Amino acid sequence: MWQRIQTLFLVLVVISMVVSFFLPIWKIVDAGKEMQLYPLHFSIIENGEKTRNIFL
Repeated sequence: MWQRIQTLFLVLVVISMVVSFFLPIWKIVDAGKEMQLYPLHFSIIENGEKTRNIFL
């Protein structure tokens, strides 16, 4: 299975896709309000209170 370079590239793509689910795509901090966009949800942290909107 590991004999072809394409297999290594496929493994790298799969690993980076899995990691991308847990890292924010976009983040902004504005006057005590922090907003983060993840692939599956949008989070707002305001005054220590976290609110999530799930896209599923």
